[in-house]
Amino acid sequence: MKKLFNREKQIEKNKLEIEKCYFNKYNNINEIYENDYNMREQCVSLSRFSNYFKKLSQYTHFRTIATINYVDNFLNNTSCIVSAVEFDKNDDFFASAGVLKKIRIYDFNQVIVNYRDLYQNTYEDYEDIENKVDKIIYQENNHHSNRRKGKEHSSEVFDESSTMTQNNNISIYNNNNNNNNNNNNSNSNSSLLSNLSYMTSLPNKIPLTSILLNPEFSTNNNYNSNSINSSHYLSSDSDSSDLSDYNDYITRYPIQEMTCNSKISCLSYSTQKQRNLLSSDYEGIITLWDAERGEAITNFNEHEKRAWCVDYCTINPTQFASGSDDSSVKIWNENVPYSTLTIDSKANICSVAFNPYNEYEIAFGSADHNIYYYDIRNANKAWECIKGHKKAISYVKFRNRYEFVSASTDNTLKLWSINPYSLADLPKNDLIVNQNNIEKVQLVRTFSGHLNERNFAGLSINSDGDFILCGSETNEIYTYFIESEKPIIVQNFGNIEDNVTGSERDYCDTNHFISSLSWRKKSSNILIAANSEGRVKVYELV
Repeated sequence: MKKLFNREKQIEKNKLEIEKCYFNKYNNINEIYENDYNMREQCVSLSRFSNYFKKLSQYTHFRTIATINYVDNFLNNTSCIVSAVEFDKNDDFFASAGVLKKIRIYDFNQVIVNYRDLYQNTYEDYEDIENKVDKIIYQENNHHSNRRKGKEHSSEVFDESSTMTQNNNISIYNNNNNNNNNNNNSNSNSSLLSNLSYMTSLPNKIPLTSILLNPEFSTNNNYNSNSINSSHYLSSDSDSSDLSDYNDYITRYPIQEMTCNSKISCLSYSTQKQRNLLSSDYEGIITLWDAERGEAITNFNEHEKRAWCVDYCTINPTQFASGSDDSSVKIWNENVPYSTLTIDSKANICSVAFNPYNEYEIAFGSADHNIYYYDIRNANKAWECIKGHKKAISYVKFRNRYEFVSASTDNTLKLWSINPYSLADLPKNDLIVNQNNIEKVQLVRTFSGHLNERNFAGLSINSDGDFILCGSETNEIYTYFIESEKPIIVQNFGNIEDNVTGSERDYCDTNHFISSLSWRKKSSNILIAANSEGRVKVYELV
């Protein structure tokens, strides 16, 4: 019932966007047609809207799986930006890095073990527990009713003729065993009910994991609760419907740590070798790491200023690109100590991304408010200069072969679509004549609602390409559905603890912001988020 209620709230909140999409799907159908072709067109449009509606209402809130401190709390008196979080190619490990000049590698399964084992398997969500309690009460009522009926039935049996067969005796023996089993089940059910009563009476600040790991909590009768609604099982959008409070009490350690000479700006895992990890830093050095051994393999040092970004090529896994404040994009190969290509630009390069479906196509965002799309086989001139943002481009991420998303410090994201026919003028399609009249890249949609005017706030697209994550300078995570211009879910990253007073500051403290985001590749609803305070959280969309 709670899930249904949350979905109803989600639909009500996005009612205007749903109506807009509905009419857009039927934009070209102004009247009812009777011929079969147009009827099919209407069915297709209705099917598309149905798919849109299903995905829009699929998720209603975030649930925190785990919390990690990139920096020890007692050291975190000032900003400690986590500039990058990244999953490896198999989603087995993830890395975090930032201004501490450290790259920390975590085993994902070890990080979520408490959530998986203690929450999902033992302490299910409140709705499931509530259903289980109803079932137990129903079973107990039936049990007592059957016992009364059993007594009446047994007196009737023994009043009958003494010529009972061995089968009757066996039947009575089995009934006695069933009664014993029922008694045992009743005792266990009573224990579960009493434990549930205790668990739902705990205040919000007592973490379930602490209770489960510390049995002495169960004997403490000093806990009071205003109502069952204060239990973590009954969470809402305002409290993020998660396990954040009690996950904060569990310390999670990295399995590997690597120290750099400068602050780290970006990370990128190899798409071929799980252990290979690239980092870019404030000295302009690109470092190739062996994440398993915790050692640097090669330093690529040609940039003259700070390097903001680095990205592995998916199709050619030994090739990667980097961008820098020296206004250049460089193409590298793991096996060559020098760059194989340099693309000079007019302004600082903030973001770079290879097209995951083509090893020659690359897009990068610049401080001059433009996105440049290049074919590196013909790097003398940009294939297209894409205009539309009003400030610097902080991120470029591909959604699929012909679509990508850009983020800017003008408080917007933009979805762009590459016209497949316009790619005819690229070198690989020499047989097709270039069509100058074709618009190469079109703006599909602009997403707005978050606040991003100064910082790199993170951008990530899930594996299905349906949901976009971006950070906000209000210390919130914004989730956009690909077909909706407004955010469908806004997640408070959590209250911030003042290290001097110990009290909590409001989550919208403008001194902190979301700094990095990454979806898990194999799970379209699992993500990692980090902020400028030095906290890293694993979330689940539910």
